[in-house]
Amino acid sequence: KALEPMFSVVFGYVINGKIDSLKVNIWLGPIIAGVVWAAIGSKIVAGEDVLADINPIAFGGAMTSNLAFSLRGILSKKFKAETSAKNLSSSNLYSVMTLLSVVLFLPFALVLEGGKLASEWPPVDNLSTIPAKIMGVPTLANTATKYLLELTFWTGLYYYMYNEMAYLVLGEVTATAQAVANTVGPLD
Repeated sequence: KALEPMFSVVFGYVINGKIDSLKVNIWLGPIIAGVVWAAIGSKIVAGEDVLADINPIAFGGAMTSNLAFSLRGILSKKFKAETSAKNLSSSNLYSVMTLLSVVLFLPFALVLEGGKLASEWPPVDNLSTIPAKIMGVPTLANTATKYLLELTFWTGLYYYMYNEMAYLVLGEVTATAQAVANTVGPLD
């Protein structure tokens, strides 16, 4: 996440031919350095080898995430600016993108992970007790499988609302500004 703003600047220039002013981009250095320090600063202070913990697959995944999230912000903003649709608000654009993502990626997920899911289903057989409340909201489930489905529903709803808010913010600020704000997430 620390490099997402840099990815946004680079791809914003490559795709749109525009770059934010130097007085905006100069602040990316301290922001990125601060996020990096928050992630590995304690290991540096303790004298531990930071590079020994780097997993190449995880690093590749993180860079792919930076690429995907920066392109999502830039291309969404560009599409919204270039479309003539009157009802395409930021939240409608996110809804359409979510539905397209489900349609495009669900077959891959089922092919690649469907066998594992089927062999492990239901994954909550050994659940001894179902809590009466989740974050103050009473649970409706009375079996382990229904409890799993309820948790999946609430997780999906909250994740959707989080991203819906991100798209509303993206409609008001530049992709770089949103990427900078997005770096705060790993710190909390």
